[in-house]
Amino acid sequence: MALLLAHPLGLGAEGIFVSVAATQVVYAAVGIAWFQRGRWKSQIV
Repeated sequence: MALLLAHPLGLGAEGIFVSVAATQVVYAAVGIAWFQRGRWKSQIV
């Protein structure tokens, strides 16, 4: 995604910054969804 935003779309460093930020948002959304499933509560340690 960073390469696509940086070169073909002509955004340069700003495109890389946007792609890093977007990736963090996606990681956070996946983490929240995974946490809310609640399977971690049933693990026996």
